[in-house]
Amino acid sequence: MRYNGAIYSVDFTDLQQGVLDFAITNTTFFDNVGEAKINGAEFEIDWTANDYLDVFASFSYIDSELTDSFITTVNPAPIGSSLPYAPETEGVLGARYFQELGEFSAVYQGVFKWTDSRFNSLTSAGRVELPSYNQLNLSASISKDDWRATLFIDNATDTLGQVAAGSADNVFRVSPTRPRTIGLRVNFAY
Repeated sequence: MRYNGAIYSVDFTDLQQGVLDFAITNTTFFDNVGEAKINGAEFEIDWTANDYLDVFASFSYIDSELTDSFITTVNPAPIGSSLPYAPETEGVLGARYFQELGEFSAVYQGVFKWTDSRFNSLTSAGRVELPSYNQLNLSASISKDDWRATLFIDNATDTLGQVAAGSADNVFRVSPTRPRTIGLRVNFAY
């Protein structure tokens, strides 16, 4: 069994935020918006249950907040607001099973990931909350000597998650997770 973990505290000064405001300029600019504090903890565990099965997990907890703000053209979110793209919790749980099939080796894997809700920006005007989402990825591989074939299903439940959002060119856009993707990869080492 292998375990890694960390507990941390970070103080930010002169925190910056990029802004595109056509009332000011036609290009994006960055401005100092204040100070912030992040307290968090994270861990990762990998357990080899037996010769055929590995189980793994990771988890993170982030408590982030704007602790002071300046009067700027950016108009930052109120003091106490969480920082952008900092979900309070995020985690992964998975398993990998190994099997010998005569001259072939097979590996089956399933990975479940969840991401908590988070905000997309530190500016009040463009700040929206992105909802939490889950994702399940599955794969099965078979290999022999120098080649391997892998059948995979990414986002098996076809969950629509929002990864990012914003208006980089003054048009609001959301970047979604990839839809369910089924594919076959073939590798050959020579």
